[in-house]
Amino acid sequence: MQPQEKRQDSLSSNQTKRSMLMSMLTRAEVTGEPTNAEELMTEALTRLMALDERAKNTTNIDDFDDIDDEAEEWGTFRAYICPPTEIEHEGNISVNLMEEWGVPRSRVDWMRNSLGSKLTDANVQAARSALKIILMEENSWADYTNGYEDTMKG
Repeated sequence: MQPQEKRQDSLSSNQTKRSMLMSMLTRAEVTGEPTNAEELMTEALTRLMALDERAKNTTNIDDFDDIDDEAEEWGTFRAYICPPTEIEHEGNISVNLMEEWGVPRSRVDWMRNSLGSKLTDANVQAARSALKIILMEENSWADYTNGYEDTMKG
């Protein structure tokens, strides 16, 4: 892939991560939970915007991979502001998506059995932590499936 194509992919991916973060921020503000959602996400949004600038200015293909990895990590921080009534749904949607991608059954079962019950934990921070792990797992499998698709395209 040429640097310009990789740049477009990175910028598009970063935009998606920022959009998902902003969507979760809006949902948190509507529900009022957590009360400091905007404060919590300021750093993540700032970092994602800085990554856009790096993507615009680099020509090194390996730098784009680093930028994408860092953007994925910052994007998962949306778990920490997910309204408590939506944590279980967000986690289940991600696990279901990975199942649709053909993630090995043993891995899907592990997420459902190990993390599924934690999504409904009375301790909201524990539930959010479980959601973050699921979102990180989703990113990992998204990278894998995208790489596989690119390889198959030739």
